[in-house]
Amino acid sequence: GLKIDFDVKSLSLHYYKEITLPDSMSEDLATFLGMLASDGGWSWPSIRITEKKKGVEKLFRSLSKKLFNIDRVTSSTDKRNGVKTHSINSVPLCKYIEKLMGTSLANQKRVPEQILKGSEAEKKAFIKGLSLDGYYVEQKMSFVPYCGVSEELAKGLHQICLQIFGYDTYYFERVCAVKLKKGLVLDYKTY
Repeated sequence: GLKIDFDVKSLSLHYYKEITLPDSMSEDLATFLGMLASDGGWSWPSIRITEKKKGVEKLFRSLSKKLFNIDRVTSSTDKRNGVKTHSINSVPLCKYIEKLMGTSLANQKRVPEQILKGSEAEKKAFIKGLSLDGYYVEQKMSFVPYCGVSEELAKGLHQICLQIFGYDTYYFERVCAVKLKKGLVLDYKTY
């Protein structure tokens, strides 16, 4: 994968323990970043991911250990809706993710440049992670891998899908009645 330009030495005082920060993109890192783009967030001093679907926690913990040598993931459950949040406290990891994906504000997330320019396998791995929220619309015969508020993330995903699948895509704005925010839906015809 493509090299990741990040000076970890400048953050060495903030380690709670030694962690590993990959110096190049990989399929595992692409999946992890896709998960964070989908249902995650990062801000000093932690990164976190929420889950409603079973299996997300296991994958998040596994990739955290494999990629970063982090085995301490804290979890909590919102008793109102059953949504679980899994968090890792690490300033270097948080800054690393920010370097790759920008701010974690939902409307400013982006596809990392290393994935846009990376291998087909890394692009597919990013889509796999991102599509935790994806769904299939049977009546329209289409797959929606992303529904969110980041136009930059939707455009990056659109670019990836055109490169590797050649899908004719479109995205449009819609209003969510609960939050009254505009969201982008990226919709792929599957026929």
